[in-house]
Amino acid sequence: SLLFICAEASQIGFNATIFAQFLRYNSEWRIFMETKVLNVSKAILISYILSAIALVVLAFIMYKSGLTKSQVEIGVKVIYFISAFIAGLVIALKEKRRRLFWGMAMGAVYMAIIIIISLIVNKGNVENIVEMLVNVAICVAGGGIGALILAIKK
Repeated sequence: SLLFICAEASQIGFNATIFAQFLRYNSEWRIFMETKVLNVSKAILISYILSAIALVVLAFIMYKSGLTKSQVEIGVKVIYFISAFIAGLVIALKEKRRRLFWGMAMGAVYMAIIIIISLIVNKGNVENIVEMLVNVAICVAGGGIGALILAIKK
């Protein structure tokens, strides 16, 4: 397999040692990227599970107490922040370097998924671009703060 590939590569003019190093590097890179994708997936999944639970609780409170539209919007923003915060904490537990970057990236990914789903559901119509940008900022800040809190503690 690997020996055969190296032998074939050397017959056509490739240095077998360089080719073997290339294959080893690609394998290490693949494992590295799979780990990153798995860590990001776990953080996002946890944050969306938390969001779903929190939104059900908010809907129940809205049903029972008759919250106004502005109160519900504030509640949704708080849920966005907390969910991104948790995603930032989770990714910071997994990543030992560049935690602030990873936390902010989790907030951005969290909101990007929401925006994509919203665009699909609304058939590409964007109701309020300023509101969307505020939500992105809330999520990026939440993820970054979550990662920073863990980085400061360690």
